Amino acid sequence: NDLLLLDYLAEYNFFNPKVGIAFSPARSQKFYFLAGIANREPTRGDIKDAIKTRTREEPSHETMLDLELGYSYNSNEWKLESNLYFMGYRNQLVSNGKINEYGYALMENVDKSYRLGIELNGGAKICRWLKFDANITLSTNRILDYVYWEEHYNSPDEWVATQQKAVNYGSTRIAFSPEIISAGVITFEPVQNLAVSFTGKYVGEQYIDNTERQMCRLDSYFVLNGKISYRLSVGHGYHAEFQFLVNNILNRQYINNGWTYEAHFDDGSADYLQQGFFVQPGINCMGRVVLKF
Repeated sequence: NDLLLLDYLAEYNFFNPKVGIAFSPARSQKFYFLAGIANREPTRGDIKDAIKTRTREEPSHETMLDLELGYSYNSNEWKLESNLYFMGYRNQLVSNGKINEYGYALMENVDKSYRLGIELNGGAKICRWLKFDANITLSTNRILDYVYWEEHYNSPDEWVATQQKAVNYGSTRIAFSPEIISAGVITFEPVQNLAVSFTGKYVGEQYIDNTERQMCRLDSYFVLNGKISYRLSVGHGYHAEFQFLVNNILNRQYINNGWTYEAHFDDGSADYLQQGFFVQPGINCMGRVVLKF
């Protein structure tokens, strides 16, 4: 709508090798290890936003080294899955905390970064009518040497861009990357085809940009949801499932997303800061019908 010419040409030639090995000492157990290199190009939206916002440089593709070591156990009564992973990045594309005029997150390349963590999944069938499932991810997600570019303008009355100044924050947490995410589900099946389940989800604190400043922090939150479902067979392989869901049963107020924008002025005026936070709804309910064929 601003009639800006988006003239861009790029060629990406990737080689993404992967190798893995698996070993099963018993029918119910499996160990595995995998390694791979993956490349990802910026999206058309990333390129468009970089040109429109006149960032310092055009976005480039990211390269990731992925190493994973896992173990799984499955039986009729319970299961356990664990996965230890390391993802080392060069030029990782991450959110910079800003959004464009349509609400899409703006991305930026960061030179060196990594994600290191462990994923655990488990479940147990306690009896015929009761089962429990849970998962947790513990991770460290860091940018090794983050440089934030401050935008400077003449004055609040004259928004003429003058320069961008580099501020080095050192090692920081990657935006929107909580260090702990966990969930648990308990399901009751009092009669055939009828199920009642409760799901609790916990998300640790996170940041809406990559500076790890307190003003950009989102608090951790816990949400409890419930669902009642009834499955009905209508013949010839067709099934209909009627569901009633109650979300955020505890009526918690929490925020799971946001954005930030700031500017600095060369005339000595106070800095400009604008932030938006997406407050999630309190207790709410809905019904739906799922048809399977």
